[in-house]
Amino acid sequence: MKRSFSVGRASTGALCLALLVPLSAACSDDTSDTTTTKPDSGGGGTTGGGGTTGGGTTGGTTAGADGGTTLSLYQRLGGKTGLEMFVKTVVETKVLTDADLKTFFFNQVASPIPAGHPSALQIEVCFGRFVGAALMADTYPGAAVNDPANTNTPNHTCRSMIDAHKGPGTMLNIGSANFDKFVGAIAASLMPLVKPTATKAGEITQAEFDALAAALNGQKMDVTTTGAPSSGPFVPTLYDRLGGKAGLEAFVKGVVDNHIVSDANLKTFFFNQVATPIPAGHPSLKQIEVCFGRFVGAALQADTYPGAAVADATNTNTPSFTCRSMVDSHKNATVVGSQLHIGSGTFDKFIGYIAMDLQPLIKPTATKAGQITQGEFDALAAALNGQKADVTTPGASATLGPFPN
Repeated sequence: MKRSFSVGRASTGALCLALLVPLSAACSDDTSDTTTTKPDSGGGGTTGGGGTTGGGTTGGTTAGADGGTTLSLYQRLGGKTGLEMFVKTVVETKVLTDADLKTFFFNQVASPIPAGHPSALQIEVCFGRFVGAALMADTYPGAAVNDPANTNTPNHTCRSMIDAHKGPGTMLNIGSANFDKFVGAIAASLMPLVKPTATKAGEITQAEFDALAAALNGQKMDVTTTGAPSSGPFVPTLYDRLGGKAGLEAFVKGVVDNHIVSDANLKTFFFNQVATPIPAGHPSLKQIEVCFGRFVGAALQADTYPGAAVADATNTNTPSFTCRSMVDSHKNATVVGSQLHIGSGTFDKFIGYIAMDLQPLIKPTATKAGQITQGEFDALAAALNGQKADVTTPGASATLGPFPN
């Protein structure tokens, strides 16, 4: 089957706060309208937190008109410690108290936190570091962030916005309104810092506030998921509701074991898989199940296809099999034993068995594992039927029949 559809996918929580894009363009001149000075030895400037000496970069201090030093935006936001504290305050006072937003932090409140996911502390450090790097005062992603309390992932490497919110294993299914509410919580916490002239620690100008707000909103595409509920609590994506990798493989196994190999006609097309040994170059049933699950996962933007070779030690001639395209799997004349000569009737019956096992999962509103909506069912059915040209062979019998049909 080709990757011709994208219904949406789900996964488990992640770095929901590292939102800022590099702000060098927006903030590289943030010191131009500030005049706070501190006594120093002269007009050469001092080295800032990650900035350069007296050169006017955003991360450090710059020479003031009277030979003092001017605080950068990064410094006025408190540097590393201040930014981490800001994030902590936003999370504790606005996000985790919001009935909807708090549900997206299910991994962080789990005990223990699932492997591969950051703790709240690690999120705070990553966010602060990300902003610091954007202000040319820190490095991102930098070294792994340590939190011994996160027993499954005591050392977490900060991730990109896409990987943190909708990459494999981290699909938070964030909708537009929820994103806006989260950015609004940050803005509400920044607004009290806005002053006509920002000259002290804890102060920012209106222009700096606007630049930060624009940068946050610029992350919307990387953070939100097309088709996700715009507002409301976290709802697992279709991929997660289907059980993810393990669930899809189990579903395929169920279809094969309960329908295909017991069907007098369909089972004949699996002659390679029931042979002893399986002919070289051909997958075992287990390898087919993994490949099919991976294919659907990739179509749902939750997995990679063909991905790594699939291992099965019992397939002695091909213990490591690389998943193939639908054409190569079913009717590539150059691949010996892959010309299955499948007709339309055979294809329709196979799809019918899949649909039969999916139908009991249909619910008016699908919010839990093992549930799909009618719309999602229809999209999956259309996508499966869309593979017909790549699977069937012109000239093969249109009626259902055993191999070679």
